[in-house]
Amino acid sequence: MSSIVKNIVMKTQARKLIVPVLVGFLAVAGLTLSAGEPAVNPTGTWRSTISSTKTQAPSAGQTLRLKLERDRLSGTLSRVAGGKIEQLPIEDAKLKGSEISFATRHYALVYENNVLQPTDTNKVTHSKFQGQISGDTIKGKVKREYMGNSRTQDWEAKRVKE
Repeated sequence: MSSIVKNIVMKTQARKLIVPVLVGFLAVAGLTLSAGEPAVNPTGTWRSTISSTKTQAPSAGQTLRLKLERDRLSGTLSRVAGGKIEQLPIEDAKLKGSEISFATRHYALVYENNVLQPTDTNKVTHSKFQGQISGDTIKGKVKREYMGNSRTQDWEAKRVKE
């Protein structure tokens, strides 16, 4: 064979090999990128209630605002405390598939003779939320720890339609 013919044959065989390899690489890369996307996106406003395990009576509603940016979950939990609305930043927020978890902490309100006293930072309530997201509902448990005591309650949140 002439060197020109050999060159053409080699280039043709190389193209036949490169195209399937390139297509395979792009397919695997696409699968890898889509596998990293969250199964659910909790971004938005949620109306949350907590029920006592003894009475199953819901607590006053709380507003949970969540934001998912790439793989970072952040947000706030608003609650009524002492006649004012308190914004609690969520901590240690995680989303794995449809499982969500985060924590909040707030300080006790202390009244003496019906007068609100300065915040007592020794009396902190640490709440650890965990739940399962299904559509526009989150259901799970919240474990609250206060001054060495702890209790677990049912927790539910419904997405607010905007």
